[in-house]
Amino acid sequence: MSIGSDIKEVLEEIGIQYTIFPGGDLVNGISGEYGIDKINVLTTRPFFNEYVKTLMISYDSQLNNGDLIEISGENRYLIVSLDNFHVEGSTYKRIGTLYKANTSGEFRRRSTTMISGGVPLHSYAQREVSGGYVLSQAWETLLPYDAYSLLTTFSIEKLDEDAPEGAILERAYQLYTLSAYGIRELDQYVIGADKYVINAVHPYKYAGLVVCTVSVDQRE
Repeated sequence: MSIGSDIKEVLEEIGIQYTIFPGGDLVNGISGEYGIDKINVLTTRPFFNEYVKTLMISYDSQLNNGDLIEISGENRYLIVSLDNFHVEGSTYKRIGTLYKANTSGEFRRRSTTMISGGVPLHSYAQREVSGGYVLSQAWETLLPYDAYSLLTTFSIEKLDEDAPEGAILERAYQLYTLSAYGIRELDQYVIGADKYVINAVHPYKYAGLVVCTVSVDQRE
């Protein structure tokens, strides 16, 4: 047997089972693969301690960058990167870097439709009479399933002339999510009763993910 086959056999014997959701698609999961996960206990950075782990998987795993996985039927993770390890030109194992998805919700996009007056509008709609027509703006759900993401918060200093110190600390949000979801600026992310507006979408340093700046959405 090859080294890759030996490692795969060991993973199936002592590893943990995970389910792959390609591109975050919760409808078409792929099960039957095993891996060994590990947290970097040497780092002192809170982000890595709380959200990041690695997963050793077999050489022939179907896992790809930008997928979502569920480990042992519990926590779900975003696949940030995958590194192949080679011997004599052949891959014998792969190591994935995972970000823990600490939230899930619904991505929405506002659409505008011009219709004639008197037609019942969606409950989210806003009406504006223009040239004998009504402009209907409604929120449309982008995906037929929940979108899993990593939402983090941090504080930024904002100048405020009325504050005694001349500045105040304001909470800011950063969202790591899958590029396969296809989100854009001004989309809305709904998590339970909380709503966030996507202010900016930036390609992440690893393929398959985007990082977004978001804030509480005050729009109706």
